[in-house]
Amino acid sequence: MITLTPMALVGWGMGGLAAISEPRPLMITLFIIVMVIYALSSSRVRGLLRPSGWVAMPASGESPAL
Repeated sequence: MITLTPMALVGWGMGGLAAISEPRPLMITLFIIVMVIYALSSSRVRGLLRPSGWVAMPASGESPAL
């Protein structure tokens, strides 16, 4: 029940908005909003905003170059 509630609530809200506007721009806008929220809350993604976040990391199983 807990995992299905957000889908039902968002679907209900999106259905109301889709009655006023076209569904495609609403879905694109929702996607952009969700990605911005994820980017702001994820420390790994925020790390890409710093130059040190773009350092090449060795693949798993490989030893770092000396």
